[in-house]
Amino acid sequence: MKLLFVTKILPRAGFSTGETIIYQRLRGLAARGHQVSLAAFRVEPEQQPDQALREALHTIEVLPPPRERPWPAYLAGMLRTNVPPHFAAVYDPRMRRLVGDLVERERHDIVIAEYSSMGQYLCHNPYLPAVRKVISCHRSATMMCRLAVDVLGSSPASLRQRLQLIGLQRFEFGLYEAVDRILVLTPWERYRLLSYAPDLRISVVPCGIDCCAAAGHPGGPPPPRPTSPPVVLFTGNYFERDNVDAVLWFGRKAWPAVRARHPDAIFRVVGNGVTPAMYRLARPRSGIEFVGRVTDMSACLQAATLFVCPVRLGTGMRGKVLEAMAAGVPVVSTTHGMEGIPAQNGDQCLLADHPRLLAQHVNLLLEDDDLRRRLSRDARAFAAARFSWPRVIEHLESVLLELAANQGQRCLG
Repeated sequence: MKLLFVTKILPRAGFSTGETIIYQRLRGLAARGHQVSLAAFRVEPEQQPDQALREALHTIEVLPPPRERPWPAYLAGMLRTNVPPHFAAVYDPRMRRLVGDLVERERHDIVIAEYSSMGQYLCHNPYLPAVRKVISCHRSATMMCRLAVDVLGSSPASLRQRLQLIGLQRFEFGLYEAVDRILVLTPWERYRLLSYAPDLRISVVPCGIDCCAAAGHPGGPPPPRPTSPPVVLFTGNYFERDNVDAVLWFGRKAWPAVRARHPDAIFRVVGNGVTPAMYRLARPRSGIEFVGRVTDMSACLQAATLFVCPVRLGTGMRGKVLEAMAAGVPVVSTTHGMEGIPAQNGDQCLLADHPRLLAQHVNLLLEDDDLRRRLSRDARAFAAARFSWPRVIEHLESVLLELAANQGQRCLG
């Protein structure tokens, strides 16, 4: 097949979950003999594709980030076109023309928009010839907005989400209804989208994991977890509201009970975009520390006693949890944080949705060496068996081959 991926970022290995998913899909499909091309916005002014991508892909076209417009012009354009901010932020007419030119020149069989916001380049694009269109929905903007309304209650933040919701849903689902297939990361995300639009054509293709890379060693059992001082790890991109909420909620509601039992314990928060409200948690003797972006996540995982994922907002699959499991780091999570990962509570992880119970689970793991070792071993075996990248890429390939072979058929899968 000739495949064109359209992305809002030039993906890099080992960064965010979204970047890793795109990077592995590009290289994995190219390795299976398909002609894969990429049209992307670069994240940083001088960013270039790495050597592995250049060698794997047929064509790579990179544009500067979407042109920034003065706020009055941005607002006027948004009101005139009824494009919600989530989608307007990544719109650039240069990308619309580039996608059309690439398909015209290379005669692609399928164009895949990674992230729903990039689906606007596949729909109502006057430059785009007839071609199969796929939107890979990493997380639905409408579903995230709806969940925020439910979780945040009557707060000002919830009111802002309510005001956005109707227009956002209309625009996003209009894109989904105009394409041949939607990819989602979890069965639950598929169910949620179908509850809004039962005729959508949706396939579940999860995130994958490289167990050896996550563990920082070539194979075999993971090394013993460090316990002095005990380190409770959370990782994320803090430009995303769900990760900020997770840190603030856990830091305020659960962490004090952990420190009361383990006064030397450290809550280590890794990732870019830490907010002032998060920094205020790290008062003296709080045991909370912020690391920022790191280039080697495996080193952070190997220094952790356990991983916590206290996520309440957002949707989709969290690759950070898979990464921790693959590295043999015991996981304590909310049920929402484990979306798309069918691990069993007490077997491959510990689950709780109340901060008091989260703290109890963390304390239990810090005090029970045998339980930590068992969860570490079973979680790593589970991640390797269910979510290895070769297995995930093979499934993605089968979805795309079926789409290419059955023109005109509407198939849920």
